[in-house]
Amino acid sequence: MSKDKNSGSLLEEGTLNYPGWRVTIASGIGLFVSFGSLLVYTFGIFLKPLTEQFSWSRQSVSLAFGMAAMSVAVSSPPLGYLIDRFGPRRVILVCLTIYGCGLASLALLTSHIAHLYGVFVVMGLVGNGAAHLAYSRVVSTWFDRRRGMALAVLMAGGSLGAIFLPPAAQALIQRLGWRGHFWLWAS
Repeated sequence: MSKDKNSGSLLEEGTLNYPGWRVTIASGIGLFVSFGSLLVYTFGIFLKPLTEQFSWSRQSVSLAFGMAAMSVAVSSPPLGYLIDRFGPRRVILVCLTIYGCGLASLALLTSHIAHLYGVFVVMGLVGNGAAHLAYSRVVSTWFDRRRGMALAVLMAGGSLGAIFLPPAAQALIQRLGWRGHFWLWAS
């Protein structure tokens, strides 16, 4: 329950004006544009443009994805600790900032494959701090009886990203090129 500041009454989790639902929707939007949606679900769309631009093999570009995945796995326990210690808001803000800078830096990608690998490792290190791990912690603190429904609404944000972002990425690449796409999505 939460106290309504305007009326002084207690709000139940089952009511639509319960503040936790606004937090849940905002977190779902965060998942919509998170590491999973913007990088994982659209990665395959960038394989061809990157291999053509830099004459890299598909295997070498795909290794960047594997490095990001391993970075997420290694960094998730420390991120969980930081979320518990400092709260999810601080961790999300720091991780979103670093992730956004990493995403924007892909627009400036050079022909050195190590550049691609470095950016993907950094984005992997902060990826879960601006994705499911952090946002589910935020949402779960607002709910007891409706936690399952709240987490389902949250996860729907990531699922909608999986549906809508790959075709949007393809359209943006066709209009702006892959560099323009990264600039636009990072801003």
